[in-house]
Amino acid sequence: SVLEGFVFSESLIDRDTILAFLETEYHVFGDFPFTLRIGEQSSSLAAACKRHRAESSAYVTACNPKSKPLDNSANAERHASLRQELIKRDLAFIEGVGKHPSNGWPGEPSFLIFSLDKEDARELSIELQQDAFVWAGPDGLPQLILLR
Repeated sequence: SVLEGFVFSESLIDRDTILAFLETEYHVFGDFPFTLRIGEQSSSLAAACKRHRAESSAYVTACNPKSKPLDNSANAERHASLRQELIKRDLAFIEGVGKHPSNGWPGEPSFLIFSLDKEDARELSIELQQDAFVWAGPDGLPQLILLR
């Protein structure tokens, strides 16, 4: 199950939030749209990595720091400044939206970022005050990485 390896007691993030992250659908737009789910191998993601000659990818949002909802304009501003940061770092990325299928939480504008290794993705997500990010190696298997 996707919960394998999760020790909820070791995280400061509450269990419901972690479960919501695990159930969220991480939509990727661009020319070849697809959806990532934690723990489900994605041949579309593996293909996208191959197209970008990337060994890994990270799905990162700047929205709703520490899982506290901000209004749309504050989130849009955070998203735009993350885009500028990715351009500055010369990283290839595709726009997306992370959305839980049923809990009514608004979708979070996000980026699928190529060639960002797990440590760099962790640092970036911590800078953005996120509780978690999604990371995948060349196998295209999305993993949820908790940050606190």
